[in-house]
Amino acid sequence: MQATLQNPSSFFPNLTQLTAQFGGASSSLSRTPAVNNGRNAPSPMSNMASGFSKSTFSVFGQNTANGQSSTFFAQGITINRGSAANAMQASWGRNTSQAGYGDYSRGGNGTSQGRNCGCNDRSRTDQTQWSNTPVANNKTSIDLGDYKLDFSKTNSSMLLTNKKTGDATNIYGDPHIEQHANGANKTSAMFNGPMTFMLPDNTKVSVGTQAAKNNPSVSYADQVTITRGNQAYQVSGLSQQDSAALSVQKSNNGRALDAATPDGYTIVAARNGSGFIDPTTGKQPTADDFKKAA
Repeated sequence: MQATLQNPSSFFPNLTQLTAQFGGASSSLSRTPAVNNGRNAPSPMSNMASGFSKSTFSVFGQNTANGQSSTFFAQGITINRGSAANAMQASWGRNTSQAGYGDYSRGGNGTSQGRNCGCNDRSRTDQTQWSNTPVANNKTSIDLGDYKLDFSKTNSSMLLTNKKTGDATNIYGDPHIEQHANGANKTSAMFNGPMTFMLPDNTKVSVGTQAAKNNPSVSYADQVTITRGNQAYQVSGLSQQDSAALSVQKSNNGRALDAATPDGYTIVAARNGSGFIDPTTGKQPTADDFKKAA
């Protein structure tokens, strides 16, 4: 008498621990439950490098009891996966993705443009403590760690200096912008509307402008908003035509201030610490580029 096996475990009480091997392919039938331990463990089939091999095996046998014999038959499939490439490590219940303006380690700007622009790595998340000097004679300074800002109401100026390289970008007057302001390769241009400087640690320095009293086609830098996460500074009354005194205010409301502040034309710090890059071109902004800030 022949019968197809419906419940192989009746013949193999320890089937859950049975390992069968045929033709070089093995399959463990262990039912040991997976242990999570709080990890987001990758799928067994994830990170497959270059396909997989599949083979089948059969188990055939007879059982004799009480003078009667029965035949059983079982089949299985084994899948052998190749060595994983770029294996992903399990993370301990945390999301490692970062939100921000874009991945500038590859010159990104939130779009497919700007690759290989030599821009700075945007992945830094250190929270350097910022500090400022008291306003005196309508002047003040803000220390951002790797960068320093010097403000003077006398000529509506903001000098942004990379403390590591010494490279400086200067905004002044109605308004002019000088790149490499203290170097032999200094360039000069003009802009009219708001613009933003993106620093390597995700700090945004957004410069707002105010139209001149007697000439609406000319403007002066007047309010500067500096944000990184919830850290923030606001510098007001920078314009030499603004009757209000220069003031500086520190707050922990950075995200709300950032959302309320127009970015305008946005440029990012160059990876080598020398000036700024237009992320859409991967090059130093030209005078025509600065006209976008209008």
